[in-house]
Amino acid sequence: MLELITAIYGLGCWLLFKKFRLIPINDYTVVTAVLVPIVVYFFGFLLLNMHAPVAKDVRLTAPVTPIIALVQGHVSEVVAEPNTPLKKGDVLLKIDDTLYRSRLEQVQAQLELAKIRLDQATKLAKRNAGTEFDRQGAEAEVERLMAAVDEAEFNLANCTIVAPADGMVTQELVRPGQFVMPMAFSQLMIFVHNEQSWLGSFPQQALQGMANGEAAELAITAAPGHVFSAQVERVVPAMGEGMVAASGQPIKGAYDRAPGRVLVMIKMTDERAADLKLPVGTDAMATIFTTDRHLLNLVRGLIMRIKSWENWIFH
Repeated sequence: MLELITAIYGLGCWLLFKKFRLIPINDYTVVTAVLVPIVVYFFGFLLLNMHAPVAKDVRLTAPVTPIIALVQGHVSEVVAEPNTPLKKGDVLLKIDDTLYRSRLEQVQAQLELAKIRLDQATKLAKRNAGTEFDRQGAEAEVERLMAAVDEAEFNLANCTIVAPADGMVTQELVRPGQFVMPMAFSQLMIFVHNEQSWLGSFPQQALQGMANGEAAELAITAAPGHVFSAQVERVVPAMGEGMVAASGQPIKGAYDRAPGRVLVMIKMTDERAADLKLPVGTDAMATIFTTDRHLLNLVRGLIMRIKSWENWIFH
């Protein structure tokens, strides 16, 4: 963009000074011709960076949930197809539930017997033919088996793993017959939620002017030649550079990391974006209009459209 403006300005100077000789060449005109673009560039880009900041590293993001088994066993069936839209509650895969179903039936039978024993102990205690101690023991056994039934039902239900939300499954490497167990690092598949947003990092100079709901624009690399209207969804109130973890070392006064950039979540509001097929991770360029200075917004909007057309060639 800067090169294009400089080229146009240089062409104008050549036409005025050399071609048509409308302006005489002397020390005053030459110095003025050199200083004018420098001053305009300096103050123009200063105001643009403050009131219409731009982020060149915007990414389309989505929450990701690792799918981990809560019970151990062999996978009996993989139901979900990879990269296929799913609804919350749709079955992803099934684990062989033979042992868990048998365990549930076992504790249910034990519970029925314990209830009979409790009823008998209660009647005997009322007739002074049994002790209160025996009745309390029978009651405790019933409560223990009721808890065991709940646990068995929980394990049996978790033999069928369902989608936690609307979305799709990707990186589905699990296959029938594979043995799985409830371990944090043993991920069966990755579930990508439908809740998508654009995440970009902006310079800290424009932080004081940013607010939720402000107008924004996106120039998506996968859609060259188009600029889409958007809106600031949320300004992330923390940066990784400011996080301090507990350790055995005192906090240093000098920071090794470079100053961080402000993370902003941007929501697409342009209806044309509904026709785009954009995978999570698609990159874009974004700008936020933090004020009502229409001239600055116009200039930044022009720059965004030029950058969007450049995506045909340079990206």
